[in-house]
Amino acid sequence: MSNTAKPLVTDIELFAAALLRRRILVVQRTNNVILLYPGIIEKYDEDTVCVSGSCYKRSECSFQIA
Repeated sequence: MSNTAKPLVTDIELFAAALLRRRILVVQRTNNVILLYPGIIEKYDEDTVCVSGSCYKRSECSFQIA
């Protein structure tokens, strides 16, 4: 089994994770600090992904299966 996290980039990958209620990590890099926010995708659009009550810009964060 691989320890490599599966990135979620495309709409279909985000849709599948939301549909299956997969736990994901939101990774935000700010000033050489990496912040991780775990949760389940509640909704997404072309600009944002909402996870556990907070919305994150797709252009500023990456998303991966936890």
